[in-house]
Amino acid sequence: MDLVAWLMKDNPEWTPAQIKNVIDQGKEQIVNLDTPIQVHIVYLTAWAGDDGLVYFRRDIYDRDQPLLVALRKGTRGPDQ
Repeated sequence: MDLVAWLMKDNPEWTPAQIKNVIDQGKEQIVNLDTPIQVHIVYLTAWAGDDGLVYFRRDIYDRDQPLLVALRKGTRGPDQ
C-alpha cells in the first residue's frame, strides 16, 4: 500500500481510499506512470543473516547454475 501511494503521489485521483478500493477488488489493474522508475529485482538463494550464519534456499528458478558458469569464466586466468 505504501509503495503504491508513493508511486501515485503526483496523481491526485489516486487517493488512499481509491488505492484501497482497487486492491480490495483483487483484480490486476495496469497503471502507466507519468515518470517511469527503475526496478531492480534481486533473487537470492544464499545470504548471511544478522546472526552470522549463512542460509541457503532451493533455486526454484534455476538461476544459480548459469550464474556460477558466468562467474567462473570471469575469474579464470590466462593459463586456464
